[in-house]
Order: sequence, then structure tokens, then C-alpha cells
Amino acid sequence: MLRFVSRKAFVLPTVALAVLAMLPAVSNAGTKAGDFVLQLEGSGANTKAFNSGDFGLNLGVGYFITDAAEVSLDQGLAYAYADRHTKAPAGAGQSVNANNGDTFAGLTQLAFDWNFVLGNFVPFVGANGGVAYGTNGVKTVWEAGPEGGLKVFLNATTYIYGEVQWDLFLNHTRAAGDSEFVYGIGLGVKL
Repeated sequence: MLRFVSRKAFVLPTVALAVLAMLPAVSNAGTKAGDFVLQLEGSGANTKAFNSGDFGLNLGVGYFITDAAEVSLDQGLAYAYADRHTKAPAGAGQSVNANNGDTFAGLTQLAFDWNFVLGNFVPFVGANGGVAYGTNGVKTVWEAGPEGGLKVFLNATTYIYGEVQWDLFLNHTRAAGDSEFVYGIGLGVKL
């Protein structure tokens, strides 16, 4: 078994690198220090049982401090739904009280990401923090956590991306350590 795992651990990264090397690189793909980016993202979150959750739109503006270091400000709006007998997730940081029914919520978030430019593929990792608020019983919640994803440049200025965040609720009324995963897919442009 150990021999099989070792071969697999070697073969998969080798094949992945070979595929990446065969893809054409986009000239001037990626970003440089001083670049601004604008991103529009669709996001969603759910409980483990998939009986409550939310979906929303996020608009973000980012600034590159260096060729790899990016700071951004994001504003999100979400609609959350819940099974009346289940606690809904905090959806993109929103704390929903399921007993009050469906709700609208917002999230304002700052983030720092480190981008790894590999031709037209740009994986990134970072951290975010912000505050969520809303209607219909939503309590204001501070959240922070890690995030990561992948940008794929379609040309020198436009990219699609996927992102995952793990938001930890800092002043939530539920048990300490409450958190959620938030997934998003979006489109970005260098300005």
C-alpha cells in the first residue's frame, strides 16, 4: 500500500505540472504593483443538512501593494432561507435566526491575499475580516478567517475565479467556535 501511495503522490503532481506547462500563457496576465481590480461574485452557504442557507452577490475592489500582495474591500448582499426548525448558517458572515423566517443581510469585509502568478493561472491564499448585518432578527456579527482560490485569466485584463472562505464568528450568540464555509464564483477585471 505504501508503494502505491508513493507512486500516486509522485504521478499526480507531475501530470498536473505537465498539463499546466502545455497551456498557453497569456501575455501580461496577472497583476502588477499599483493595479486596481474590480470583482463581481456570486456566493452561497448552507448547513451540513442542506436545509437552510443563503445566496448572494458581492462586489469588490482590490489594490495590489506588490505584484503578489492584494488588499480588497468587499460589499455583499444576501438572501437567507431556513427550515423553520433549523438554525440557518451565517451565510457569508450573516447570522440568521431561523425562527424569524427568511431575511436579507449584508457583509462588509476587508481581505489580504497573496497571489502566485503561474502564467494565466493565479492561485491565491489570504485572510479576511468584517461585519455582517441584516433584517428580520439578524444580529450584527464580526467574522474573520482564511480564504483561498484560483483566478484564471481569459486575456490580459479579465479573469474568472473561484473562492472558498472559512468564516469564524467572533461575537456570535451560538457556541464559541461557530463557523461556516462560503463558496463563490466570479468575474474580475484589471482597471
